Amino acid sequence: MNNNITVRGEFRIELSQSQFEEMVSFLKEKNIKFDVYLQQEKTSMKNSNEDNELRYVLSMYFREKSLKKKTKTQYQLALKKVFSELTRNSKEHWKYTRISSVDYEFISQWKIIKARDLKYLIIVNTFFSWLKRKNLIAENYVGKYLENAREIKFKTLSRPALGCEEWIDEKQGYDKISLFFSTVRKLLDKEYYVFLVLHFILGTRIKETFNYVNAVLEKYQKEPDVLSSVYICTKNTKIGDPADFRVPVPRFIYEIVEMNRSFYSHSNDFISGVIRNAYLRNFRGVFCLHGSRAIFRTIIDFLAKGESINESAKEMYINHKTDSYVKSLYHRNDYFLDRLRLMCIYSKFIFQCAGMPEWVVKVDEYVVNISERVTTRN
Repeated sequence: MNNNITVRGEFRIELSQSQFEEMVSFLKEKNIKFDVYLQQEKTSMKNSNEDNELRYVLSMYFREKSLKKKTKTQYQLALKKVFSELTRNSKEHWKYTRISSVDYEFISQWKIIKARDLKYLIIVNTFFSWLKRKNLIAENYVGKYLENAREIKFKTLSRPALGCEEWIDEKQGYDKISLFFSTVRKLLDKEYYVFLVLHFILGTRIKETFNYVNAVLEKYQKEPDVLSSVYICTKNTKIGDPADFRVPVPRFIYEIVEMNRSFYSHSNDFISGVIRNAYLRNFRGVFCLHGSRAIFRTIIDFLAKGESINESAKEMYINHKTDSYVKSLYHRNDYFLDRLRLMCIYSKFIFQCAGMPEWVVKVDEYVVNISERVTTRN
């Protein structure tokens, strides 16, 4: 028996945006296929007081973007902080703010005194930029107000990274990083210290460092090939998508991960917590785990000076997207070999700073092997 029913025709249904969203969800739940053609003026939310409220448009934003739970929480916190203050409403009343009421005069009442004030505004602007692209607001006044705070953004929002913004050459970087490692090494057991060094070398966010370790341990039960790699999920990976960022696995890095295999039975939060407690004793406000990414990006220009390495490879090393959306559709080179060369150069430097000379030798041996391999391939 054929249970498929086809209904054709034109139907005029007047719904609010929230009612329309509920109807679509219901039809999808029941696995009912449908096509909807709407005129722009009928989907506009400007005439609906209820659907003009933050609570509804925010839920639309979350559904479309498929954001991770942590990211959703950051948006909710930023919006709550800003609009609770501006509307003088505590608790959850900020959610009822109508987006059409957010003009320049309104948003400019948000005073930027501390770094976190600007951070909240930047997050709110991302949301309002989306509203503008969807034609749900006529003008993004949050963005216009934010333009006046650009100088503050770069001065106050940078993560502490051993003062790398003041380094003028490789030697200054070496001295600062060496002092950091020699101080922290006394406070950490060997396994934690080695993991911290690995985190520096990878230039990843702390969660991504754990993703990398897990991927290496899962994929390689023995020493990998010279040009081996793993794919990991990053901040830019959408929920539900497979790991999409390829990271090199040179043999010396594999050995570092493998030698501590049993160590990773500890939870990620526990390991990172122990390391944070160690460096906070002497480097509070001077360094954070995320700051290791800025350290890489700063010092690598000194270390790789004169090397024929594409500049985009340096940004991709720390998983920064610099290409436009259209360009990325066609330009798909991930600069793997350049990033591998950067990893070798930077690893050798970090091992020297960390007082691990035996690993400097391992890097040199690997560089010889990879040179032979690449020459053979060419």
